[in-house]
Amino acid sequence: MNDDNQGGRKLRRGSARWRQQQRKEKQLQQQREKGTRRIVERQVNPADSFKLPEINLPPSLVRPVAYAALAVVLVLGMIFVLRLFNPPEDVTLPNGIWLGTEWSYDLPDDEAVTALVQRMRSNRMGTAYVQTTIMKADRTWGGKAADINPNTGATINTINPLTEEPYRDELAEMEPNILRFIEQYNTLYPEGQLFAWVIFPADVLPLDDRNLHTRMAELSTLLVTTYGFDGVYLDIVPVQSGDQNYVQMLRTVRLALDEVSTDGRVPLALAIPPDYRPSDPDIPFNPNYSAAFAWDRDFKQDVALLADELHIQAYNSGLTRAEDYSVWVAYQALTYASAVAELGVETEVLLAIPTHPAELPFHDPNVENIQTAVEGVRSGLLQAGESGEVLRGLNLFVEWTTDDTEWVAFQSRWVDVIPGE
Repeated sequence: MNDDNQGGRKLRRGSARWRQQQRKEKQLQQQREKGTRRIVERQVNPADSFKLPEINLPPSLVRPVAYAALAVVLVLGMIFVLRLFNPPEDVTLPNGIWLGTEWSYDLPDDEAVTALVQRMRSNRMGTAYVQTTIMKADRTWGGKAADINPNTGATINTINPLTEEPYRDELAEMEPNILRFIEQYNTLYPEGQLFAWVIFPADVLPLDDRNLHTRMAELSTLLVTTYGFDGVYLDIVPVQSGDQNYVQMLRTVRLALDEVSTDGRVPLALAIPPDYRPSDPDIPFNPNYSAAFAWDRDFKQDVALLADELHIQAYNSGLTRAEDYSVWVAYQALTYASAVAELGVETEVLLAIPTHPAELPFHDPNVENIQTAVEGVRSGLLQAGESGEVLRGLNLFVEWTTDDTEWVAFQSRWVDVIPGE
């Protein structure tokens, strides 16, 4: 319904929040109908109920007992009505995960998507960020190229089985595949959200090109209006502190999304670099990193005002000791939580924690892993106090490298420890 409202914002028809609201209303209606059926059945089938024993009360006690019984009935009735019209909220699903093109491009079957959704639900993951496209050096949006046999170097898998056309490494030719996955995901996970993951390599393409700002805005609106994504996740890296070209690109995208939104704000999520060299001298860091990639507080806040979700990439620290990494992660959680909380806006902070293979000297899985990352996040939350309320959850980076051991660690160290709302 276009008039649905949640938290003061209208819900966009077809969005995950809209679908969740419809599901709750359906459950509420079923509750009402079930309650009505029980009342009717008791009225038309009195023989099925047991008979209370006859109790002979003195005349002086009849009225007080009747009043007491009536009071009990009224209280029970009020409890029933309150529960009926205010059913318990669903368990919050604050976490998320990044999905690769094997989901958006490669035609997964319903069984695979069902297994994915089940795993997400059990780990309280309400959002998936699925890789959709990357802007290539020639300034076109990429799709899928033919695969290369790693053993022989031969070109293989050259034909898209859905369209029976050759792969051209263009987004347009992947549209049918992406739409198919969106439909599968929405059918099997109607209460979940699905964001389009868009990559813009700022070390290859210039951030000061206003034409590219427009191109990014046009794509973002296309992904939510034509494709049907719930939101857009922009992976624009690297970005130095104070880069106003980056801010201008975000502003252009934000305005474009607001213009096409009719039933509520379209969520804009951003990949955010951690402070590789923290301003606090007591926090360990790798001296090989430039201080330019530690965003100052003002720049953090400028970006937060334009986004709905900030995803802090809490990995690739270059540290060599697990305890140092946990301290470093705690600093990231504290710094971003306090900066965003100070604004008093609805922007949420999420920390991305690593499950990907070693990328030495930047990422050592023996140092950076779920256990050490979660320890850091929990420490950062304690230090943040009330400001920590803006930190919504954790995201696993990435799904295709997360093994069963890591899933168990995430469940036991984070999901089962942090209570749902």
